[in-house]
Amino acid sequence: MEASELDDFITYDGNVMTATPEGYYVIQKDFLYYISPDFQSSTIVCSKPDCIHDELNLENEYEYTECDAFYLFSGGIDYCDGYLYIQASPDGRTGAVYRTSLDGSERTLWYENEGENIINFSIYKGYAYLAQETYTTEGKAHAILRFPVNDPDKEEVLFETEEYQDASINRMRFYDGYCYFYLFSPAVREDEGSSVHLKINLEDGRTEQLYETSNCRLEWDDYGILTEVKEYISYNPMQWTSKYFHVLPDSGEKVQLTEEDFQSIGTNDMLYNMDDKYIYFGTINMGVDALPEEEQVLTVYDYEGNIKAKIPAGDFGNYYFVLPGTDEYLFITKMNTDGSDAYFYADKSEFDGGTVEAHEINFAGIR
Repeated sequence: MEASELDDFITYDGNVMTATPEGYYVIQKDFLYYISPDFQSSTIVCSKPDCIHDELNLENEYEYTECDAFYLFSGGIDYCDGYLYIQASPDGRTGAVYRTSLDGSERTLWYENEGENIINFSIYKGYAYLAQETYTTEGKAHAILRFPVNDPDKEEVLFETEEYQDASINRMRFYDGYCYFYLFSPAVREDEGSSVHLKINLEDGRTEQLYETSNCRLEWDDYGILTEVKEYISYNPMQWTSKYFHVLPDSGEKVQLTEEDFQSIGTNDMLYNMDDKYIYFGTINMGVDALPEEEQVLTVYDYEGNIKAKIPAGDFGNYYFVLPGTDEYLFITKMNTDGSDAYFYADKSEFDGGTVEAHEINFAGIR
């Protein structure tokens, strides 16, 4: 169940899921859940008998804080050396990370940063990384901190800026000794774009801007960097065309891709993610060119552009994330109307050129 070097369970604000030697762990509506390796069982991770989490209709959600599995205003989750690390905000203001054993019997407040808003959290090669926002009388400051997992007191600042006041740090990911992230502002549109992409060299701390402010998405792995740049025809109704570029991993040369490289480019599909073997494109599911749900498809390619699988995407709805997951399984998550997330998995051993079904994971006792 080993994941690749790239952190492959991350969405815009951190890992929504993590793999351990015992199985998978996710946060659902602020409760920690365990999922068995075969996805056939799940349970709330609480060791207390007759715990309050069995009460489904409490009017005051704060009463659930008596449960060891409850993490108020929870965010990212990660695993390291036998423990889970879970980002939360116990009072709605203080940024905190808890450390808990896999059975939920040990739980400690492992890191706390009063007055700071932790918006991304991840662990990479023995170090914890936190992206945070600080609000001052002058506005908002962004920062990325790191420290050894075994010594949170040895904190250092890797990146900080007071630029991009309307933006937030998104999708802080790690690969080959670098931290990749972008500052995204939904308020910035049209010619200015909405994203500033950067990377930090984790050895010397130098920050490099990867792409000028633009409406683009970057993914990276052994393939190199794959960039989708949207050129908007209209914002209302939303309509765009996309151009794709491949930044070669050795030379850094930037090459524009066409449908001869990946068939999906010819149909203006959207880039969803990539891992160390596959690249994932999805049909348009928003705006004026959106396909009906029953026609939406997630297409899996190898690096040579061969189609390895087509996954019907109708069950995922119009807003979902593709998580490359582990060497064995791909995961897909979407938001339900009740605030919980639906999780699906697909077996990568079935990626042989045909249609592959994604199976939903059932959660026991979901609130």
